[in-house]
Amino acid sequence: MEASNVEKVVSKLIKAGMKPDQIGIITPYEGQRAHIIQHMSFSGSISQKLYGVSQYFRKGEGQEGGGEGGVGGG
Repeated sequence: MEASNVEKVVSKLIKAGMKPDQIGIITPYEGQRAHIIQHMSFSGSISQKLYGVSQYFRKGEGQEGGGEGGVGGG
């Protein structure tokens, strides 16, 4: 359900003209990230190439995997 909702929102943003590098998804869990990527890759309503799926994700600081590469981080 969550993965489907994420895909719908991202698809609407892209269809509205946003570029993939302007969209960010924050999830605290690696398993959740992997599930959303899989869902968007195989069930997305637009071309898989437009999603550029893995670039959307950032880890929340203090969550599983730490804050490396987090929002505003490098």
